[in-house]
Amino acid sequence: MANNADSTPVVTSVTIFIPLYVERGDPKVPGICQANRQLRAEVLPFYYGCNIFQSYYSRTMAMWITSIPESNLRLLRNVRPFEAIIWTCGGGGGEAQWRKMVAGAEAFVEKHGRGVLARAAVFVPVRELGWWLWISAGEVKQV
Repeated sequence: MANNADSTPVVTSVTIFIPLYVERGDPKVPGICQANRQLRAEVLPFYYGCNIFQSYYSRTMAMWITSIPESNLRLLRNVRPFEAIIWTCGGGGGEAQWRKMVAGAEAFVEKHGRGVLARAAVFVPVRELGWWLWISAGEVKQV
């Protein structure tokens, strides 16, 4: 009898930084996706679901998000478009800054998510004990 642990693929997440300029059309996906439809169907859920997509500018992330077909947009699990908000909020903690970041995440999902991007897929930064942590906007209770 085969050991299931041996046949289970190991997937690690990688942070993919969205470039400042995003071209129109289908965003860059792994080259193997161009081999055939079956490979594309098998690889894209891992690509979009396991990686972290981050941009220093919300506008760039919005352009990238709108270029993704809805079927792939549903697969996104970790989007971080708000690194710039850290600086616009003063870089500190505090409830006012936190509310602004969460509101920004919700507005981003509402404006660019086309009704299929999950609120839980968008992460916002939190400063704790001198470190920046990322928390899903879906885990934040309404305040």
